[in-house]
Amino acid sequence: EAGTNLGAQRTIGIGDVEAAFREAEYVRKEELYVHRHTGNPMETRGLASSYDAAKNEITVWGASKIPYLNRSMLATLLDFPEERLHFIELDVGGGFGIRGEFYPEDFLIPFIALKVGRPVKWTEDRREHLMAANHSREILWELEIAARKDGTILGLRATALANAGAYVRTHGGIVPTNAAKSLLGPYRIPNYECTYSVVMTNKTGMGTYRAPGFYESCFAMERMLDMVAMDLDIDPVALREKNLVKATEMPYEVGAMLPGELPTVYDSGDYASALHHALKAADYDSLMPLQGQLIDGKYHGIGIACYNKHTGFSPGDDPSETARVVIEAGGRVTLYLG
Repeated sequence: EAGTNLGAQRTIGIGDVEAAFREAEYVRKEELYVHRHTGNPMETRGLASSYDAAKNEITVWGASKIPYLNRSMLATLLDFPEERLHFIELDVGGGFGIRGEFYPEDFLIPFIALKVGRPVKWTEDRREHLMAANHSREILWELEIAARKDGTILGLRATALANAGAYVRTHGGIVPTNAAKSLLGPYRIPNYECTYSVVMTNKTGMGTYRAPGFYESCFAMERMLDMVAMDLDIDPVALREKNLVKATEMPYEVGAMLPGELPTVYDSGDYASALHHALKAADYDSLMPLQGQLIDGKYHGIGIACYNKHTGFSPGDDPSETARVVIEAGGRVTLYLG
């Protein structure tokens, strides 16, 4: 790509990775690539806006799944009172990340309506959508895993190169950050280090799309585990069972990925039980003998992937997702939701 530049780099980790690799009986290093994805909804992006000069109010109708955050950003950019900005969300289907952005048009259409004093409407066509709506996912991984011969994982070392495109969207930095912090998944890996970089290229800008960063890390980790299982001649299910955090270990503290950061804690869950329920539902035992066989022109097989996802953010993580309760004189209670 033309004009590739390093945008940002960060290293996170827990434990002593170098010691883990010195003690390892088995080491494997691989390069894995997650290509670009993007959302392609039936309804392309569009919004309308009008300005009421008598009330000094702007109303925006649009396909954003984060109206409170976008309203706050628009108020700042227009230097307009936020309480006089009204965002009306319409029934446009799912959000899927691609609608969870503050795009240039989210500023331009209300700005034009304010300047001309007339309602303004804009809708992109399909070609515009494919070029201008956010892309996501693209990460080049280099992973190195250290383990004992019985399959016990001792450590993981990773580098991740995220292609942010020509510009970073509202949430573009979340993708590589989530990928780096969630690479361990539901597994007990006491020593971990990841250096992740964001590079700027001539591609469409990066944003979020369907479990941003979690998909990318899950793919990479599960591929590595399959390779380890093959190398050590261990059943893929047995390898995962050996390394899954046990229900009796909950709450399980992973550790602080960065100095001064609160430690990551898995508060609950029975990962092994969930895995066995999935295997039973898929009839895993009967499908395993078909692994890699060509039958009636189709290859047969079954794969396994385990993941967890962090939730329960505090208001400080997302200022648009807050709640405020006001108890007034006379017993009136008002609830404000973001």
